[in-house]
Amino acid sequence: IVCSPGVCEQETCEPIDESTCDGIVKPRATFCQCCPACIRLLRENDSCFSLLLSGGGPPKAECAKGLYCDPSTTKCVPLQAA
Repeated sequence: IVCSPGVCEQETCEPIDESTCDGIVKPRATFCQCCPACIRLLRENDSCFSLLLSGGGPPKAECAKGLYCDPSTTKCVPLQAA
């Protein structure tokens, strides 16, 4: 899928209710970066396998602040101090 110029002008965005979003609302989080989306925050040791898959559009979840998706365990783990 290619996002052509002006595609966002034709896009109808679903309203996002921050009070019911179980995570964070990110602007321009849809495939062509036209609309906001609710992104679920994964906690430590939560599976992040789906984040490692390519294709399927933008992720609907991400590891919470201070965590990253370890590809060897496919879990969200703490960032190590350098």
